[in-house]
Amino acid sequence: MHAFRFIRIALLACTLTACAGRGPATTPPTLHNSQPPTLSDLLRPYEISARKTSATEAPVVGGTFDATHSVPVPAELGRRAFGTTAESASGRETSAEVAQSYAMIATMRAPTASGKQRAVKVVGYCYFLVTYLYNVNTGAIVAILSVRFLGCDTGDGIPEGGGGGGDGGVPPPDPPPNAGCGNAQQTAGKAYADIGSGNPVFNDPNPNSNAPNGTELYGYIYSNGGGEFRYDPPTSVNLATGRDAAINGPNDYPGWHPVGLYHTHPHGGGETSQIDQDTGNHFSATDIATATANMYPIYVAVQDTLAQNDLNENAQVRWYKYDPATGQETLINTVGSGGC
Repeated sequence: MHAFRFIRIALLACTLTACAGRGPATTPPTLHNSQPPTLSDLLRPYEISARKTSATEAPVVGGTFDATHSVPVPAELGRRAFGTTAESASGRETSAEVAQSYAMIATMRAPTASGKQRAVKVVGYCYFLVTYLYNVNTGAIVAILSVRFLGCDTGDGIPEGGGGGGDGGVPPPDPPPNAGCGNAQQTAGKAYADIGSGNPVFNDPNPNSNAPNGTELYGYIYSNGGGEFRYDPPTSVNLATGRDAAINGPNDYPGWHPVGLYHTHPHGGGETSQIDQDTGNHFSATDIATATANMYPIYVAVQDTLAQNDLNENAQVRWYKYDPATGQETLINTVGSGGC
């Protein structure tokens, strides 16, 4: 587990007119008070526009997205949200032909039937801020570098003066965005299947990048106490020069409580089994301390070999569970299996 600065922000999106990062024709609101505008205030117009051109799938690190279903976000706001270290951790670097930019993507939440007439209604949108690389000559999107999940709103959109989180906003509404499985462990398996074993976060870190120790993804698993489980889309962070860090706490979804934390570790090179020398398993001391403090399991996915120092064994991406009730690590499955 490595340092995560989770900033829940209410962001707004519109159509991406060019991959070169030109801003949308939207003017930030004028605030009639003595306080400077918050990041949520500055980004709210983009979220309003995003709902008009929503995407069908949430963005994933290492993937691409349809530029016509996104909105460019000014670099100043993107850097404020991600920090100045939000650069490539996958070996892809900016150059004369490839540049970095920021965009907002909104996805429509699944419609539900409600009321005696079982009328179908839209239950709102979820928002994601991404930083990505694009080809300056063709405009083609090369790869998503980082994704920041910003929360969801209800079918009525963001209330006047409110937002989906961030400085001065309100918490994301009930429920968490992604439907899970019949229990927390299977839900973790589904979350890892969403990430995919081919995701570049599992590759060796690139020592020449601005994130030499790689990138990690994380999210929380929630239960409503009635047998239903849901989970956050993964949030990514570049590790820069750090190794150990603390993941921030779960989102606040009224009526739901966290029952697990899933995350990834980059392949650190060296010992092929990726066993932590301090703990004797795949979890760092910080991982174990987090699970123990919260008394729910923590899961990690990593590319490893089953045998230590085995250069002949083909490495696979597996996921493990640490249960604070037993103090033991358990191999669950390969990434892509063990969900529902």
